[in-house]
Amino acid sequence: MQFQIKEQNSVVVISPQGAFEGDRDDKGFQEIINQNIAQGKTIFLVNFSGVPRMNELGLGLLLGAYRKTTARSVYMVFCNFNKAITQMLERTKLNTFFKCFDSEAEALAELQKCI
Repeated sequence: MQFQIKEQNSVVVISPQGAFEGDRDDKGFQEIINQNIAQGKTIFLVNFSGVPRMNELGLGLLLGAYRKTTARSVYMVFCNFNKAITQMLERTKLNTFFKCFDSEAEALAELQKCI
């Protein structure tokens, strides 16, 4: 799995590319978050437009990262989940736990209110 990272108006935007299935490569996701937190970054947007699928292990990895960030007073939101991932979030009721947006622009607009 590859990760594209950019910063836009004090928001770290992480865009995973490829299947998010909780394997060894996906663990780089938590490392990226930890490195940015160590640099003082506190607002993250994870854009899933490049993720065609996510399994239960990937969902567990995402949930673990989210819980660790909120415990550190770090704000994390998500955007561009495809239909299959959205349905998985709905089945597990995590769609009520995560803050999800339809687009990166919509998420960034909302995040600007936090800055």
